[in-house]
Amino acid sequence: MDYSPNNSLAKVLVIDADAEMRDHVSGYLRNTGYNTITASDGETGLAMIQAEKPGCVLCDLNLPKLDGINVLRHIADIDAELPIIVMSGQGEMVDVVEALRLGASDFLIKPIVDLEVLEHAIERSLERYSLRQDNIRYRMQLEQANSVLKNNLAMLEQDQQAGLMVQMKML
Repeated sequence: MDYSPNNSLAKVLVIDADAEMRDHVSGYLRNTGYNTITASDGETGLAMIQAEKPGCVLCDLNLPKLDGINVLRHIADIDAELPIIVMSGQGEMVDVVEALRLGASDFLIKPIVDLEVLEHAIERSLERYSLRQDNIRYRMQLEQANSVLKNNLAMLEQDQQAGLMVQMKML
């Protein structure tokens, strides 16, 4: 699936316990061309990741039921390549480092006053995700082509050996 920036196919999951923030971000992203789905807690967010297969996740760290750091850990088990942008009202360096170590592609401090910054972070994350997917696909195609070449080379070597044996018998 093509998850290029501003592609209407790009589905963004917004996980935030703050209904006002969740609705504000989701509405802005819909207006800029993204499909959005929302969750108010970590457990619901994880269920939606498996059911809806979003192209990007925006996740607050301060969530009920399952906090954002644990959501990141679970997402890594589900799809380690899925772009995740973490948002937090407390920009403590320990949280930033842990989120990035667990695979977050970006970390934004709330309140997000300029939503274009968020949009830019999503675009960058989707571009990197798309490039990684292309790279995986090209690597698989290259491995298949390499396998075909090896098989063809083996057949040529066998034909060459058979030709040499025929020539030797003729002499």
